[in-house]
Amino acid sequence: MLKINKINVFYGNLQVLRDVSLNIEKGEVVAMIGANGAGKTTIIKTISGIMKPSSGEVLFENENLAKLKIPKITARGIAQCPEGRRIFPQLTVEENLLMGSYTRKDDKASKAKDYEWVNSLFPILAERKKQPAVTLSGGEQQMLAMGRALMAKPKLMLLDEPSMGLAPMLVKSIYDIVKTINKEGISVFVVEQNAFMALSHSDRAYVLESGKIVLQGTGKELLNNSEIKHFYLGRKVES
Repeated sequence: MLKINKINVFYGNLQVLRDVSLNIEKGEVVAMIGANGAGKTTIIKTISGIMKPSSGEVLFENENLAKLKIPKITARGIAQCPEGRRIFPQLTVEENLLMGSYTRKDDKASKAKDYEWVNSLFPILAERKKQPAVTLSGGEQQMLAMGRALMAKPKLMLLDEPSMGLAPMLVKSIYDIVKTINKEGISVFVVEQNAFMALSHSDRAYVLESGKIVLQGTGKELLNNSEIKHFYLGRKVES
């Protein structure tokens, strides 16, 4: 579904990504873990069109995304749930969700059906649909950001640090929703500092360090990797 071939990405003269290659197949949950500043968010931004690679290519269903503007990329079936949620604080919960369907060209009935589905995934959003989004808690705002992305009817959903700032029980709820979304046929790419949750819920995963992919494997393989345990999971490695 998605194939990234040796992309290099710069912020001005600063190179952030170095020959990064990865792929996501239809129906997969793929995670990327790494320390803060490793370049994880830059990969998300490059897929969604906010950043453009200086070399290499990003292919989605064999189409080069570098040639497309952001609305076209969204319309092709890629939706981003950004780091920090980036909701519209003064709009209501309902208005935020409907903004997610802005680029869709299908009929109102289809959008209404998806709106009801999103509310079934996040019942608290239905209860608070007339409230300004700014009044929601951090966990509820994360649910709103995910719901807004789902209203774009994505084939691939990009999640950037979905557990950031959330209590452990809320993090579990968010990842339960990721599992449900995936069962509906939506592929998911999640970048996280919370390595345990990301690896526990992914089919495959990549490790990014200083803009380079240094390790890859199944989620289970990386969970059991001694280096990952030591550097990302906070566990001492047995001698």
